[in-house]
Amino acid sequence: TVLQLSTLELPYLTIANYITYLKPRESDACIIQARNSISTLFELMGKPINSIRNKVIEQLMKEHVDRAAKIRKEGRYWKLSQIMQHISKQAHLRDVKKLNSEQLMKISLTLIMVYTVLRMAEVQRAELRVDNIKEGEVLIVTMTMKKPRGPVEKTLKAAQDRTVCPIRWIQSWLDKREVKGEVKKEQVWRNRRKEKVWSADRCSKGVKLVLAEAGIEGYNITSIRKASISETIDKNMKQIQINRWSGHSDASAT
Repeated sequence: TVLQLSTLELPYLTIANYITYLKPRESDACIIQARNSISTLFELMGKPINSIRNKVIEQLMKEHVDRAAKIRKEGRYWKLSQIMQHISKQAHLRDVKKLNSEQLMKISLTLIMVYTVLRMAEVQRAELRVDNIKEGEVLIVTMTMKKPRGPVEKTLKAAQDRTVCPIRWIQSWLDKREVKGEVKKEQVWRNRRKEKVWSADRCSKGVKLVLAEAGIEGYNITSIRKASISETIDKNMKQIQINRWSGHSDASAT
């Protein structure tokens, strides 16, 4: 009760026990709110600040505060035009064959994420069906483990702007790499015969490098999905169209 709380000499111990109780049960935001509420209650009772907020509470709260700050930061989207302008500038190097297969693959990965809003794990395990690539079409077949779970197919089509056309970039990469014709499920992302297929983590690092080269640093690659969806919202696409295109009802999901 409030009366019992008012008799406590070391309120921070009660706060610490409450935080420990909440840790496996509640979200970071909920735990932060609970800490703030109970701390304010003790302050209104006239308890000394150093008996409410100290290093013990700070250490218990650190992981929750850090994660919440990271989520807030990722909520600040960068404009899709930033990465597209960077890729557009790389197109000349592509056309004069100055980019190696690894560079071409990283940009291809990035553009697939931009145009399909698939998650990296989904892209990494995908099969590329390139039978119609000469006609300007690539089919990406994968599985999603997020709800709604199941098979997913995304069709990439040639873009009018060849500098950021995913088909043009994928074709350049396939032509350049040593491994020919191996675009089956979970066998796609490598360039040389003796090279292991890139893991989702390695693919992510490759895409993050492309983002960094475009001046987009300090963001996870999930921000590509958010930036793409934000771009469609800016273009006044209806919400039902966005949900159908992204394959998810929650545009902020990662």
